[in-house]
Parts: sequence; structure tokens; C-alpha cells
Amino acid sequence: MAADRNERIQKRAAELAGAFVTLDRANPDGAPRLVKLADGSPKWMRDACYAAHGKGDMLPDDWRYWMIEAAAEALAEGADPDDAGETADGLVPIYTADRLQWLATKLDRAGYVDEAIAELGDGTLPDGGITEAIGWGIYAEISETFAAVVGALEDLDDENNEDDEDEAGA
Repeated sequence: MAADRNERIQKRAAELAGAFVTLDRANPDGAPRLVKLADGSPKWMRDACYAAHGKGDMLPDDWRYWMIEAAAEALAEGADPDDAGETADGLVPIYTADRLQWLATKLDRAGYVDEAIAELGDGTLPDGGITEAIGWGIYAEISETFAAVVGALEDLDDENNEDDEDEAGA
């Protein structure tokens, strides 16, 4: 049963990943790519993006959209829905400039770095200094985004299964 659910989530993730479009304008905040959902995308896709933006806690954000697309692509390619860390690890930018651009785009992103230092570094900076700590913060945000995308797809799967059960019982 879990394998069927993962297959359904993988299928929905592929649909979601395919619904993003790359914009032609220059990206002012340094996100790896400037992407958004295509106009006319289904409500469930907009709901998934809203959930991944903290259900309104974060305004629409280019970096977060990039993370949503990356999470959906990873799931579509068979990433384990229960292992956000493995996916996040491969998505953290390696260049200092990219890390600094991520940090500079939202003041509250420093909170991800602070929490990561507290959790991963026992309150001290890593040997790689501030740029490594920023990488930890990006890792934390990508992990959070991945988990939110998985949660939204699981909720959608649950809703669809409830609808199927209601139709079968009618």
C-alpha cells in the first residue's frame, strides 16, 4: 500500500515539476533560476506552493519557488519522500556568492542559519566559517521546503482517496 502511495506522489510530483516555467527576465535576487508556476496551473499545484511558503508565513519568493521545483523534480525522479536531508544535501549551492545572495534576499533567512548552527554546530561556527554555516541554513530551508511539498502531495493523495471511497460507497 505504501508503494502505491509513493507512486501516486511521484506521479503528482512529476506533474508539479512540469508546471514550472522559467522566466526570461533577469533574476534580481540571485536565485539559481527564476521560475514560477505556469499560468492556469491547477488549484492543487497553487495549494502545494502556498503550503511550501509556510501557508502565508512567507511571501512569494524566487528561492523558495526554486526549492519547490527542485523538490518536485527529486520526488518525480524517485527521491524518498521520508528523506528530505538526502535531497537537500545535493541542492545546496557550492559557490559563496550564491550562498550570500540567498542570505541577502530575506532578512529572516538568517534565522535558518542561526538554527542550523545551534543544531548542527552545537552553537559554534563550523570549521568552514560563515559560508559553511550559511550552507547549513540553505540546507535547513530546502529540507523544510521538501517536507512541505511532500506533505501537500500526501494531503492531496488523502483527499483523492477519500473521494474515491465516497464514490465507491455511494
